[in-house]
Formats: sequence, C-alpha cells, structure tokens
Amino acid sequence: MKPIGYYLKHLDTLINQSFDRALSDTDLTRRHWQLLNEARNGTLPDDPLVPDLVNRGWVAEGTLTPAGEAAFAATQTRVDTVRTALMGDLTVEEYTATVATLAKMAANLEKAHS
Repeated sequence: MKPIGYYLKHLDTLINQSFDRALSDTDLTRRHWQLLNEARNGTLPDDPLVPDLVNRGWVAEGTLTPAGEAAFAATQTRVDTVRTALMGDLTVEEYTATVATLAKMAANLEKAHS
C-alpha cells in the first residue's frame, strides 16, 4: 500500500481534473465553485479569486447575490456529477469516517507544529 500522502495528492489531482472536465465550457474552476459555495454559507474567505466573483456580480459583502445564486444553481448539476463519480460505491458512513480521520490527522500535525 502506498503512503497516505500519495493518495491525498493523487486524489486532489483527480478531483481537479474532474472539475476541469465538468466545467470545461465555462470559465470557472474548482476554486471558483468552492468560493461560491462558501459565500452561499456566509463563510467567504480572503482569496485571490474573490474579486473575480465580485466583478461578475456574484458576490457582494461576502455573500451571494441573486446572480451568484443563479450561477451556483447552474453549476450545481455539474458538480453533483463529479461528487457522484467520487463517491462511487462508498457509503455515507465510509465517507464520513474518512473525512473525520483526515481531519484528525490534520489536527494532530497542527498541534505538533504549534
């Protein structure tokens, strides 16, 4: 079995490639999608792509505008296709356990380096 770092990097590359294919006829990236989703949840971080979303009229004052909601909705089906492929035959429990394990590993390293 390869080490976890290999799988983390490999999976991240595959997710990016899947988003690139799903959004190929748009000028959006995976990071655009992540930021739209975060703005929708009211947790928009400081990111170099935020001004692009503001210029498109999709984000104002850290949250989605009506145009941003429309862009989010138009992209949702494409992202759902990527998520469905990613999940494959994983159960919700397996996914949740994997994410929880990764979060704990990240917290362990953060604690070790603080």
